[in-house]
Amino acid sequence: MDRMSTVTPASAPLHIEWQEAPYPDEPGRVTVRPRTGLTSRRTWGELAYALADLAPAVFFFSALVTLLTAGIGLTIVYVGIGVIMAALLLARAGGAIQVGLARSLLGMPVLLPGPFRRTGPGFAGMLGAVLKDAAAWRAVVYFMVKIVLAPVTFAVALALYAWGFGAITYPAWRQYLPAQLGADGAWHHGTQLWTGDFIDTWPTMVVFASIGLVVLLAAPHAVRALVSVDRRLIDGLLARR
Repeated sequence: MDRMSTVTPASAPLHIEWQEAPYPDEPGRVTVRPRTGLTSRRTWGELAYALADLAPAVFFFSALVTLLTAGIGLTIVYVGIGVIMAALLLARAGGAIQVGLARSLLGMPVLLPGPFRRTGPGFAGMLGAVLKDAAAWRAVVYFMVKIVLAPVTFAVALALYAWGFGAITYPAWRQYLPAQLGADGAWHHGTQLWTGDFIDTWPTMVVFASIGLVVLLAAPHAVRALVSVDRRLIDGLLARR
């Protein structure tokens, strides 16, 4: 048997390696890693997460800032306590939505925080439970950080994938670009570079498509690096302790 054998079916989401021990009396080792190629389920899940994550991040940040600001300003007439309570309940709901996205698109095995712990009977007990709920306040912190991370992740994912795919398919749609008069006095159908040259010959188009392929292959790694930051935030701020 070989020292190492690899099982990677095309449809399998995992990359499994078996490595024999260097000595007969030692056990072998199995290594399991998620498939990370351009066409892997993990790559497409991270891309979908990066694109779908911006809208809830903006909504919950805006709503929480509005409610918390109004609640703090109205605490002098006690109405603000109810507004802050509503903000914390909304933060809990936003955290649940975020965990749901992470579970379905990123495959994260995370659990939601437990229910509120009442500090007493009646409405006062429920109010105290919400205001003292650490999970709700952690969700608020999460969305305060996420409003910076989500737009960056969205922009990087959209730019890299769109530019890479556009460059690879450039020879197919270049002819539909409007004609431009070049410095050589001829009309060109193609993208004009800063040098005044046009990408409208096969050698230049092949180079352009090759650059697009490199960008497209690098895109999953760039998106994964940003999504990994979000994974840590979810584990630290939204997951059950």
